[in-house]
Amino acid sequence: MEKNHIFTGESVDEAVQVALAALNVAEESVDIKILQNEGPGFFGLGRTKAKIKVVHKMPSEETGWENMLQKYTAENTSSEERGEELQLNLDGKAWIKEGSLYFQDTAEQKPVLILPGGVTALKNGKPVEKKTILSQGDRLDFSLEKQARETSWSVKVDNQKQLVELRVTPGAYFVSTIEDAPPAANLYISTASQEIPLNQLTEKDIYEQLERMDIVEGICEEEIKAATRAERPASFIIAKGKLPVHGNNGKINFIIDIRQQSGNYKEKLDGTIDFRESIHIPTVNEGTVFASIIEPTPGEDGISVFGEVLKAKAGKPIQLAPGAGIEINEETNEVVAVSSGRPHVDQRGQSVRLSILPKLLHRGDLSLQDGNIHFIGDVEVHGSVHEQMMIEAAGDIWIHKNVDKASLQSSKSIIINANALNSKIVAGQSSAIYEEALKLLKQFLYNYPSFLKVFQQVTSSEAFQSSYNGKNGWGPLVKALQEKKFPEVKKSAEALTAYINAQKTLFEGKWKDFSDMIQYGLLTFHHKSPLAEDHFFEIERQAFQLHDVLESPSASSSRIALKYAAYSEMYCDGEVDILGKGAIHSHIYADGYVTIHQKFIGGKISAKKGMNIKEAGSPGGAKTLLQTDSTGVIKIEHAHPDVLLSVGGINHKIRMEEFYLTARLDSEGRMKISRNN
Repeated sequence: MEKNHIFTGESVDEAVQVALAALNVAEESVDIKILQNEGPGFFGLGRTKAKIKVVHKMPSEETGWENMLQKYTAENTSSEERGEELQLNLDGKAWIKEGSLYFQDTAEQKPVLILPGGVTALKNGKPVEKKTILSQGDRLDFSLEKQARETSWSVKVDNQKQLVELRVTPGAYFVSTIEDAPPAANLYISTASQEIPLNQLTEKDIYEQLERMDIVEGICEEEIKAATRAERPASFIIAKGKLPVHGNNGKINFIIDIRQQSGNYKEKLDGTIDFRESIHIPTVNEGTVFASIIEPTPGEDGISVFGEVLKAKAGKPIQLAPGAGIEINEETNEVVAVSSGRPHVDQRGQSVRLSILPKLLHRGDLSLQDGNIHFIGDVEVHGSVHEQMMIEAAGDIWIHKNVDKASLQSSKSIIINANALNSKIVAGQSSAIYEEALKLLKQFLYNYPSFLKVFQQVTSSEAFQSSYNGKNGWGPLVKALQEKKFPEVKKSAEALTAYINAQKTLFEGKWKDFSDMIQYGLLTFHHKSPLAEDHFFEIERQAFQLHDVLESPSASSSRIALKYAAYSEMYCDGEVDILGKGAIHSHIYADGYVTIHQKFIGGKISAKKGMNIKEAGSPGGAKTLLQTDSTGVIKIEHAHPDVLLSVGGINHKIRMEEFYLTARLDSEGRMKISRNN
């Protein structure tokens, strides 16, 4: 059945265009029949409209199952689709098709056009308000609001003057179109907008900005071009500098392994521990080349994006002080042993002292009739060390039996096969001792530079030079400055020199020389011969030099090993092992790890790396403090009440008997205690 539609218009051509737009078809797909041409109305009044009938062309007849399917679907279509003659009612309506406005009005019905914001129109050449009535012959011209976004960009230099970052947010313009709308009496115009990137940044803009910022080095042309082509927000590194490569410090390269190596401890028949049999001690023969000096490298200068040269720090040379038994071949930078013995290395920062240590062997006990021992090498005592005796050694100390109310001080390790009772034992450069020296040195340096500045101002003034009697030296002036303005200089100088003298076996000769300089220049006011003015500046120079040495980490790693300790103090820059019954009411300070194989009752352990104790405290509640750094771990198999654990300054007190504790700090710095049976 044919599909018929009736349309009208001011002319036949207009009626055809209205029909094609309303049906959304091409002219060749329909048959058009003119029912009435346009012309004058009755009695010459008005005009009659043209009327046409539009009929969809039917497809060719199909056969077989296709014909059956066509018949079946036709039976299920609406009355309009079955071809009933129906006039599409467009009277008084307007519609949009492919961006163009169409409308059909009658004397009784006029379509209304409603404009949104951003859309303006001219009707017959005159601006249209928000709403307008459409009548036959009206001509509408639309104007859509045009919008655009400017490109934004910025250039930033990093703090190291190494990278220049360009951040770009491209601009855009927005193309608006009027959307199609079906016939309606009140036609609301709606628009669609499409964003099209528009990057207005040019290479010229960027280069001019770099010039304004004085950026001249490492400009990346490809990145600049890429930035001008960006269609979305992005960052570009448009210039790069070069960081300086600092030189490597000089160092000592050891050709042989000079480290002591420990094995399992062995207990002898008399109950003492044979520590020596568990330790390998390296030795060298006379004439052996056992090390070489590696010179520092100068480094390579860098450059900033502003063209500034960034100077590289040259590596620091090793400050090698050859000790006994050592010679240095200046041509080859080789270190040669001129005597047989054990190589000894004492290093802190870039200061290194090398020596070949001989060995002193004392047979039997060490008592008052033998006198104290001060030796530059290793010391071995076959018996015990008795009350009030002292051993000071630059090498290891090995005591075959007991140490009772005595003092042992070694630059290396101390091994006691039996017990230490009421004794002081110091091995290596324990931070507990050197931290006190650093504290006193800082107090001195806090006061002394101000004193030295005033001293220099006074001595360089003409009035002073004309009135001061130089034959008396600087003593009276120094004393007057201390009493009137700088009393803290004298106080801190006295404290520092007293500590150095009390620990003289633990400090090298330069410390003794420094102490003597302070004593002679700041604490002694009557001199046989006048001091040079430079003496006081040399005090400051050496003070800062020693300060830097103490601030540098020690390369030493000594150890203390013994069977049992009671009422004793131990200081060690490495590990402490107590393998027998343990220790009671003793204080142990170690930069490494502390291992107590049995009990630790009363006293204090401060071990930077941590500790492992079989039993801590006592049923009676003896005050026991176990302390480690924030990265250390405390392990206890059996803990009694009143044992105080301290990890990184966070404390926890044991309230009841507990077993298999592990204490450490978690990632948030809180004390974490785990209990594993």
